[in-house]
Amino acid sequence: MNYTQKLKVFLEKFFILFLVTFTYNQTFNKLHAENIKFSDEKGEFNFKTLPKVKDLKKQNSTGKLDIFSFGDSSTNLTLSLKLIGIFESQNDIYAIVNYNDEIGEIKKGNKGGKDTKYLPNNFKLVNIDLKKFSIIVKSKNKFYEIKG
Repeated sequence: MNYTQKLKVFLEKFFILFLVTFTYNQTFNKLHAENIKFSDEKGEFNFKTLPKVKDLKKQNSTGKLDIFSFGDSSTNLTLSLKLIGIFESQNDIYAIVNYNDEIGEIKKGNKGGKDTKYLPNNFKLVNIDLKKFSIIVKSKNKFYEIKG
């Protein structure tokens, strides 16, 4: 096979590949319109396309406690961590909390994921205030007050 024949075969293959790719892209783009209609002998169905990843990232910030929620991290924390009670025993103050439907006691200095399962991971109990009936937790230099 000489150079001219090799070039001709190459161009034919390239042209076929181009046509297949172009046809596939046109079909794919038509299928991914805003709403996809599909009909068969049982009836007609309308499907909505799923949102694009970049659009989801714009709507939701990262680093939430609950990745499926739409609020910010402080909203998620107050929904998942509830202060039930505070008591003092032998010069230590304890808070009774409900976190993820589990009830237990925590004390000042406890860190979630390390010292206790009753706080979110990497949240630290900074203060327990008997008079205000509240606790203050910290995560990434942000403080959150949870009131009972």
